Amino acid sequence: MGILDALVQKCLDEAGAYVLEDVRVGLGYTCAVVSDGRGRYAGLAATLLHEVAPTCVHHGRAGRLAGAPLDEVLAHRPRTLVERAVALACCNAVLNRDVVAREGLELELAGRDVGMVGYFAPLVRELNGVVRSLTIVERNEVLVGGEVRRELSAIEGCDVVLVSSSTLVNGTVDEVLSVCGGEVVMLGPSTPFTFSVFPEKVVALAGRQVVDIDGMLKVVSEAGGTPQLSRYTKKLTLLRGD
Repeated sequence: MGILDALVQKCLDEAGAYVLEDVRVGLGYTCAVVSDGRGRYAGLAATLLHEVAPTCVHHGRAGRLAGAPLDEVLAHRPRTLVERAVALACCNAVLNRDVVAREGLELELAGRDVGMVGYFAPLVRELNGVVRSLTIVERNEVLVGGEVRRELSAIEGCDVVLVSSSTLVNGTVDEVLSVCGGEVVMLGPSTPFTFSVFPEKVVALAGRQVVDIDGMLKVVSEAGGTPQLSRYTKKLTLLRGD
């Protein structure tokens, strides 16, 4: 069973009381809102439209998602990028709702050989001059505009690899983690705050918890991206063993 399948199964085990209240598939992010009669909770996932084939820009259950029992929504195995984005956002809404973690991004990377799968521009600027080396693997070379690798073998010897959790959406997460020989940090708004589905080498989960649901829905619906998230989310880092 792959990591996303395991995540969906874990969510299914807890999803009986939830209804998918709302879901928005935006250009940058997908946001799902679930409710259990006592509260509303939201989760995010990258939409990755730049990787979607023209024939796959749809969800097979469109028009029947909002208002459906969450276990019914998740019972259908996601097969397309859009379906995986919706499934991951639903899982994050459930699993990230009560997480207790450190605020901000807390990583000890000074003097280490660091790999990065997925391009995080602000983090690259922070790491340059701090880490011993930085190797970036990114499939969308337009995002980087500089030195970038496409082959995963480039990160095999890194002490620690920062892996975009959008790999859960594009279906590459299992392959990426299999290549990493050192520690791994799952990073970005798509990150689920649960270690149970990840191998032991994943030592930190750094993502976002939605704190303003209605504001987040509006931003996603209006094609908002990462720069607009900070007003409606809280950055958190969960370390294995916390």
